[in-house]
Amino acid sequence: GMPVVLPRETESVVLGAAMLGWSAATSCSVRDTMARMSHVDRIIAPRPSAADWHARKYEVFLRMYDDFMAYRAIMCAPK
Repeated sequence: GMPVVLPRETESVVLGAAMLGWSAATSCSVRDTMARMSHVDRIIAPRPSAADWHARKYEVFLRMYDDFMAYRAIMCAPK
């Protein structure tokens, strides 16, 4: 499991665009810009007890994806 880092900024998409704009307009790298402009609100630690549940959920996702691809092949087949 990996920790989830929640940003302080509620409009993180807008902040990300501003970061890219700043990096493009200056000689500051994207990494340095991110370090200067972003701030952590809180970090959610992984819960090892939830790993089995997430593994099963991922298995469901993979099956749904395979089903979707089969349905798409049916619908997109040439007539």
